[in-house]
Amino acid sequence: MIAVEGLAVGALQNCSFNASAGEVVGFSGLRGSGLELLPLVLAGDLRPIEGRIRVAGDVVDTQAGPRAFIRAGVTTVPADRLRSGGVGNLTVDENVALPTLRGYWHRSALLQRVVTNVIRAFDVRPPEGSARFGGLSGGNQQKVLIGKWLLLHPRVLVLGDPTYGVDPGAREAIFAAIKDAAAHGICVLFFSTEPEQLVRVCDRVLILGDGAITKELSGSSLKLDEIMEWSEK
Repeated sequence: MIAVEGLAVGALQNCSFNASAGEVVGFSGLRGSGLELLPLVLAGDLRPIEGRIRVAGDVVDTQAGPRAFIRAGVTTVPADRLRSGGVGNLTVDENVALPTLRGYWHRSALLQRVVTNVIRAFDVRPPEGSARFGGLSGGNQQKVLIGKWLLLHPRVLVLGDPTYGVDPGAREAIFAAIKDAAAHGICVLFFSTEPEQLVRVCDRVLILGDGAITKELSGSSLKLDEIMEWSEK
């Protein structure tokens, strides 16, 4: 589904990996390993100096910005959900509509139905499309953003530390969304600073070190102590 070959920018140096449809692949690493940069590249916010990205066999123009990735079917929920993921002074309705704003032009009833479905599916609280996005808790902001991007039926969903700083209830909703997305054939790339979350939901975990993938953990080796040990090398 997605093939990343030889990415280089900043701390990332010759970073390569593959992930398949319906697979949940986790990423772990220490600060400075490139862990925080890779989601930015996959969002189109950071242009690599070298490397190539293919989605479903087609090369993505990594220099063309976020629209090129969205057109290729790659959507990203960034780690900084308020500043980079949503617009705090807009409503939940408006944030959900942003990626496909033209589709809702003069179709307010359609937007209301779509937003209501997102709110119900993710148990967003308060359950009001008119609520200001910036006034929601971190967990509810995250649920709105995941719901917003899943509406595009992406091939690849990139999650930048989605469970960081959210309450247990929101965390469970996020885990359920990840599993459901994978069950529908979406490739989920899960970047996290919380190894225990990776163990719980991922099929494989890739360890980043010195800007490249240094270890793959899966099956019986996909354990908390293994992730922590390899991440610290």
